[in-house]
Amino acid sequence: MRYQMLTTAALAAVALADDSSSASATTTGIPATSTYDIKVGSDNLKFDPETLTASPGDLLNFHFYNGNHSVAQSSYDSPCQAQDNGIFSGFFAGGSGKDEDSKVFSMRLNDTNPMWLYCAAGEHCKAGMGMVINAPSGSDQTLSSYKDKAKSADVKVPSSVYGGVVHDKPQGTTTASASSASATKKSGAAVVAARGSMLGLVGGLVGVVMLL
Repeated sequence: MRYQMLTTAALAAVALADDSSSASATTTGIPATSTYDIKVGSDNLKFDPETLTASPGDLLNFHFYNGNHSVAQSSYDSPCQAQDNGIFSGFFAGGSGKDEDSKVFSMRLNDTNPMWLYCAAGEHCKAGMGMVINAPSGSDQTLSSYKDKAKSADVKVPSSVYGGVVHDKPQGTTTASASSASATKKSGAAVVAARGSMLGLVGGLVGVVMLL
C-alpha cells in the first residue's frame, strides 16, 4: 500500500517538473529560449523598448497600460497597415491611472526577419507609436524612417486577434521592460538539470520504499 501511494506521488512530481519547464501562454508547447516583456503605452504613445533583437523560439509578452492601445504588424513600406500573416492583439484600455491591464498578449518568434509593429488605436501609429524587432543592419530601413512614413499613412485596424494569444497576467508579478541584455533566460541545460534532479529524487524515494 505504501509503495503504491509513493509511486503515485512520484509520477505526479515528474509531471510537475516537466510542466514547470514550459513557458506560459505560448503558441506552441516548446519552452522559450528567452522571454521579453514589452510595455505598450506606459510612457504615453511609446513602446518600451522601441527596438529589440530576439531569436527564433523567443517568447514576446506585450503588456498594455493606460489609454486604448494595441500591437499590430505591418511591413516597412506600408506602416499602419496590418499584415494578414502578421499579428494583432486586439485593444486594451489598461488599468486605472497608469496601472497595467490584467491581460497580456503573447507570441512566439518564428524567425529573425524584421518585424515592424505599431499601435492601431486612433491616430497612435501616425503619431509615432511604433517599434521594430530585429531591425535590418546596414540598411536605410530604420525605425525613425518608419515613423516618418507613418505620419502620412492610413491606419488599418484588423477585425480579430491573430498571431498570438491573449491571457491573464500572472498574479503578483511586476513587468520590467525588455532589452537584449535583460531578457529572462530559460536555458535548456538548466531545464534538463532540473528534470534530472527531480527524477533522481523520485527514483530514490521509490527505491527506499521497495527496500522497506
